[in-house]
Amino acid sequence: MKNGQGKIQDLLRDRSRDEIFELPFVYGQTIHYVPDRNHADRSAVLPDYECEVLFEKELQSLRGLTGFENALAFDLDGGTSTRAVCVARHDQKIIGVAGAAGSTVDGVWEVGADVQEEYRNAGLGSWLVGRLTEELLVRNIVPFYSASVTNLGSQIVVYRCGYRPMWIDTFGTVLDRSSVYDDLVKGLRLSLN
Repeated sequence: MKNGQGKIQDLLRDRSRDEIFELPFVYGQTIHYVPDRNHADRSAVLPDYECEVLFEKELQSLRGLTGFENALAFDLDGGTSTRAVCVARHDQKIIGVAGAAGSTVDGVWEVGADVQEEYRNAGLGSWLVGRLTEELLVRNIVPFYSASVTNLGSQIVVYRCGYRPMWIDTFGTVLDRSSVYDDLVKGLRLSLN
Protein backbone atom coordinates (compact mmCIF):
# COMPACT_ATOMS: atom_id res chain seq x y z
CA MET A 1 0.00 0.00 0.00
CA LYS A 2 2.90 2.34 0.65
CA ASN A 3 3.86 2.04 -3.01
CA GLY A 4 0.32 3.12 -4.05
CA GLN A 5 0.41 6.03 -1.61
CA GLY A 6 3.69 7.22 -3.09
CA LYS A 7 2.26 7.01 -6.60
CA ILE A 8 -0.75 9.09 -5.57
CA GLN A 9 1.55 11.68 -4.01
CA ASP A 10 3.55 11.78 -7.25
CA LEU A 11 0.34 12.35 -9.24
CA LEU A 12 -0.67 15.23 -6.95
CA ARG A 13 2.73 16.95 -6.73
CA ASP A 14 2.99 20.32 -8.50
CA ARG A 15 -0.67 20.36 -9.51
CA SER A 16 -3.00 23.26 -8.83
CA ARG A 17 -6.01 22.92 -6.57
CA ASP A 18 -8.29 22.72 -9.62
CA GLU A 19 -6.17 20.07 -11.36
CA ILE A 20 -6.21 17.92 -8.21
CA PHE A 21 -9.96 18.31 -7.90
CA GLU A 22 -10.44 17.13 -11.49
CA LEU A 23 -8.34 13.98 -11.10
CA PRO A 24 -10.43 10.80 -10.94
CA PHE A 25 -9.81 10.22 -7.22
CA VAL A 26 -12.47 12.52 -5.79
CA TYR A 27 -16.05 13.50 -6.34
CA GLY A 28 -16.51 16.99 -7.64
CA GLN A 29 -19.08 19.56 -8.57
CA THR A 30 -19.44 22.17 -11.26
CA ILE A 31 -21.75 25.13 -10.73
CA HIS A 32 -23.55 26.45 -13.81
CA TYR A 33 -24.68 30.09 -13.87
CA VAL A 34 -27.06 32.10 -16.05
CA PRO A 35 -27.29 35.89 -16.31
CA ASP A 36 -29.81 37.82 -14.25
CA ARG A 37 -31.58 39.97 -16.85
CA ASN A 38 -32.28 42.61 -14.17
CA HIS A 39 -28.58 43.20 -13.54
CA ALA A 40 -27.27 46.67 -14.37
CA ASP A 41 -25.03 47.20 -17.36
CA ARG A 42 -22.44 44.42 -17.27
CA SER A 43 -19.86 46.41 -19.21
CA ALA A 44 -20.21 49.75 -17.39
CA VAL A 45 -16.55 50.01 -16.35
CA LEU A 46 -14.45 50.24 -19.48
CA PRO A 47 -10.87 49.03 -19.04
CA ASP A 48 -7.89 50.92 -20.44
CA TYR A 49 -7.42 48.34 -23.15
CA GLU A 50 -8.50 47.91 -26.75
CA CYS A 51 -11.44 45.51 -26.97
CA GLU A 52 -13.35 43.92 -29.81
CA VAL A 53 -16.12 41.37 -30.18
CA LEU A 54 -15.87 38.80 -32.96
CA PHE A 55 -18.46 36.28 -34.16
CA GLU A 56 -18.30 33.06 -36.17
CA LYS A 57 -16.00 33.41 -39.25
CA GLU A 58 -14.26 36.47 -37.78
CA LEU A 59 -12.69 34.11 -35.22
CA GLN A 60 -10.34 32.78 -37.90
CA SER A 61 -8.33 35.99 -37.49
CA LEU A 62 -7.28 34.55 -34.10
CA ARG A 63 -6.33 31.13 -35.48
CA GLY A 64 -3.16 29.86 -33.78
CA LEU A 65 -3.78 31.85 -30.59
CA THR A 66 -2.87 29.81 -27.51
CA GLY A 67 -3.05 30.33 -23.77
CA PHE A 68 -6.76 31.10 -23.65
CA GLU A 69 -8.19 27.57 -23.76
CA ASN A 70 -11.13 28.32 -21.40
CA ALA A 71 -12.35 30.88 -23.94
CA LEU A 72 -11.01 29.90 -27.36
CA ALA A 73 -9.17 26.84 -28.63
CA PHE A 74 -8.51 25.69 -32.17
CA ASP A 75 -8.04 22.09 -33.27
CA LEU A 76 -5.20 21.03 -35.57
CA ASP A 77 -7.33 21.81 -38.64
CA GLY A 78 -8.11 25.34 -37.43
CA GLY A 79 -11.65 24.55 -36.35
CA THR A 80 -13.19 25.71 -33.09
CA SER A 81 -16.43 25.18 -31.19
CA THR A 82 -16.21 28.81 -30.03
CA ARG A 83 -18.76 31.01 -31.80
CA ALA A 84 -18.06 34.44 -30.30
CA VAL A 85 -15.29 36.17 -28.36
CA CYS A 86 -14.56 39.45 -26.63
CA VAL A 87 -10.82 40.12 -26.89
CA ALA A 88 -8.75 42.62 -24.86
CA ARG A 89 -5.40 43.91 -26.10
CA HIS A 90 -2.68 45.95 -24.47
CA ASP A 91 0.01 47.34 -26.78
CA GLN A 92 -1.29 45.09 -29.60
CA LYS A 93 -0.83 41.98 -27.38
CA ILE A 94 -3.89 39.88 -26.53
CA ILE A 95 -4.15 39.81 -22.73
CA GLY A 96 -7.64 38.41 -22.16
CA VAL A 97 -10.41 36.59 -23.95
CA ALA A 98 -13.99 35.71 -23.08
CA GLY A 99 -15.49 33.19 -25.45
CA ALA A 100 -18.82 31.48 -26.01
CA ALA A 101 -19.20 28.03 -27.53
CA GLY A 102 -22.37 26.45 -28.81
CA SER A 103 -23.96 23.73 -26.70
CA THR A 104 -26.28 20.82 -27.39
CA VAL A 105 -29.24 23.18 -27.02
CA ASP A 106 -29.85 25.66 -29.86
CA GLY A 107 -29.49 29.27 -28.78
CA VAL A 108 -27.69 28.38 -25.53
CA TRP A 109 -23.92 29.06 -25.46
CA GLU A 110 -21.36 28.37 -22.73
CA VAL A 111 -19.10 31.27 -21.78
CA GLY A 112 -15.55 30.95 -20.48
CA ALA A 113 -12.72 33.39 -19.91
CA ASP A 114 -8.95 33.58 -19.61
CA VAL A 115 -6.80 36.55 -18.62
CA GLN A 116 -3.03 36.47 -18.65
CA GLU A 117 -1.69 36.23 -15.12
CA GLU A 118 -0.09 39.70 -14.94
CA TYR A 119 -3.47 41.30 -15.83
CA ARG A 120 -5.60 39.37 -13.33
CA ASN A 121 -7.32 40.74 -10.22
CA ALA A 122 -8.13 44.08 -11.86
CA GLY A 123 -11.64 43.31 -13.12
CA LEU A 124 -10.68 42.57 -16.74
CA GLY A 125 -12.12 39.03 -16.71
CA SER A 126 -15.42 40.32 -15.34
CA TRP A 127 -15.50 43.10 -17.91
CA LEU A 128 -14.84 40.68 -20.80
CA VAL A 129 -17.50 38.21 -19.67
CA GLY A 130 -19.95 41.06 -19.06
CA ARG A 131 -19.35 42.62 -22.46
CA LEU A 132 -19.71 39.28 -24.26
CA THR A 133 -22.85 38.50 -22.26
CA GLU A 134 -24.47 41.76 -23.42
CA GLU A 135 -23.63 40.93 -27.04
CA LEU A 136 -25.16 37.46 -26.71
CA LEU A 137 -28.33 38.66 -24.97
CA VAL A 138 -28.91 41.28 -27.69
CA ARG A 139 -28.82 38.43 -30.21
CA ASN A 140 -31.30 36.35 -28.14
CA ILE A 141 -28.61 33.83 -27.24
CA VAL A 142 -28.78 32.48 -23.68
CA PRO A 143 -25.29 32.38 -22.16
CA PHE A 144 -24.33 30.17 -19.26
CA TYR A 145 -21.06 29.97 -17.35
CA SER A 146 -19.58 26.94 -15.60
CA ALA A 147 -17.12 26.96 -12.71
CA SER A 148 -15.68 24.27 -10.51
CA VAL A 149 -16.69 24.65 -6.87
CA THR A 150 -12.95 24.97 -6.14
CA ASN A 151 -12.36 27.82 -8.59
CA LEU A 152 -13.18 30.86 -6.46
CA GLY A 153 -11.63 33.30 -8.93
CA SER A 154 -13.96 32.13 -11.68
CA GLN A 155 -16.96 32.33 -9.34
CA ILE A 156 -16.06 35.94 -8.43
CA VAL A 157 -15.88 36.85 -12.12
CA VAL A 158 -19.30 35.44 -12.87
CA TYR A 159 -20.98 37.01 -9.81
CA ARG A 160 -19.59 40.44 -10.74
CA CYS A 161 -21.20 40.04 -14.17
CA GLY A 162 -24.63 39.50 -12.68
CA TYR A 163 -24.84 35.76 -13.19
CA ARG A 164 -26.69 33.59 -10.70
CA PRO A 165 -26.31 29.86 -9.96
CA MET A 166 -28.87 27.76 -11.82
CA TRP A 167 -27.77 24.12 -11.45
CA ILE A 168 -24.92 21.94 -10.23
CA ASP A 169 -23.39 18.85 -11.82
CA THR A 170 -21.81 16.25 -9.59
CA PHE A 171 -19.26 13.83 -10.96
CA GLY A 172 -17.47 10.91 -9.36
CA THR A 173 -14.36 8.84 -9.39
CA VAL A 174 -13.70 7.15 -12.70
CA LEU A 175 -11.21 4.28 -12.60
CA ASP A 176 -12.85 2.06 -15.25
CA ARG A 177 -10.31 2.90 -17.99
CA SER A 178 -12.70 5.42 -19.59
CA SER A 179 -11.14 8.46 -17.91
CA VAL A 180 -8.95 10.87 -19.82
CA TYR A 181 -6.55 10.30 -16.91
CA ASP A 182 -6.28 6.54 -17.50
CA ASP A 183 -2.58 6.77 -18.41
CA LEU A 184 -1.91 8.54 -15.09
CA VAL A 185 -3.68 5.97 -12.97
CA LYS A 186 -2.71 2.79 -14.87
CA GLY A 187 0.35 2.09 -12.71
CA LEU A 188 -1.51 3.05 -9.57
CA ARG A 189 -4.31 0.59 -10.32
CA LEU A 190 -1.78 -2.24 -10.71
CA SER A 191 0.03 -1.42 -7.46
CA LEU A 192 -3.22 -1.30 -5.46
CA ASN A 193 -4.39 -4.72 -6.64
